[in-house]
Amino acid sequence: MTRSRGLTSREAQEVQEALKRFGRAAMLMESHVPRADSRFVPEAERFAEVLEANTAKAAVDVREHRNPDWGRVEEALHA
Repeated sequence: MTRSRGLTSREAQEVQEALKRFGRAAMLMESHVPRADSRFVPEAERFAEVLEANTAKAAVDVREHRNPDWGRVEEALHA
């Protein structure tokens, strides 16, 4: 049995960059949270559902050293 040596320095840099981009995206999304009296937008709810499901799958992909597939999220965003 071999022990994992952890991330290489390149992988660590890539993770750090991804986290920075994720943080910027989260701040952007937070600035656009609808008010309680906003009208219901079914497409936005669908996008949130797809984003939540794909984020969970992406976490598994990253842990297993696979590139996440964001195709469904992109489709929901364009819808």
